[in-house]
Parts: sequence; structure tokens; C-alpha cells
Amino acid sequence: MEKCTVKRKEKKEKKVQSTETEINLTSKNSANAYRQQDILLSSPEKQVLHVFDAAIQSCNQKNQTSARKAVVLLIDSLDFEQGKDIALGLFRLYEYCLRLIHEGNFELTRDILKELRQTWQTAISRNAA
Repeated sequence: MEKCTVKRKEKKEKKVQSTETEINLTSKNSANAYRQQDILLSSPEKQVLHVFDAAIQSCNQKNQTSARKAVVLLIDSLDFEQGKDIALGLFRLYEYCLRLIHEGNFELTRDILKELRQTWQTAISRNAA
């Protein structure tokens, strides 16, 4: 009898844990869906900020693949037609970041990207004013 009660209790605990996991996954999926919607509807300038955020977060997590993808997106966002000198300078910085990521130097990459993000944020704020 006691063995049966213990098994039922264990089964109940597993079911509760499974339900809690499902709730956590559902809320994470909802948050991700909201974040994706926010990114898609934001201005191109703010989308670049989101890419900086993703790159910085990837560096914090030492995720080489994600960090590289984010920096490549930053390179792809450069407009060599309008601001050739600025775009070329940023291109060189982003290339340097890609080399640092390849070498596993996430801290320096993160610091560079944080500075660039702050500068981009300042430029957006000034244009809005």
C-alpha cells in the first residue's frame, strides 16, 4: 500500500513539473513572439539597435555563431552610397570584430559593439529632436 502511494505521489510531482515547464515555455514563446513583432514594426534605425543588442548578448554568452551572424547583419546594413567614409570605417570595425570573435575575444568585441551602439543611439536621438 505504501509503495503504491509513493508511486502516485511521484507521478503527481512529475505531472506538476511537466505543467510548470509547459507554462514557462509558453510564456517564453509569447515573449519571443512579442519581441519579434516589436522588431519587425520598428524603424530601420531601431532595428539596427536590436542587432547591436543581439550581438552584445551573444558576446556575453560567448556564442560565436550568433555573434558572427549579428555582426554580418551590421555589415549588411551599411549604406556605402550615402556615407561612404563612415560606412567604410564601420566596415573595418565590423571586420575587426569578426576576427576577434573568431579568436574568441568576446570581451573586446562586446566593448566595441557597446560603444558603437551608444553612438548609434545618440545619433537616433538627435535626429528625432
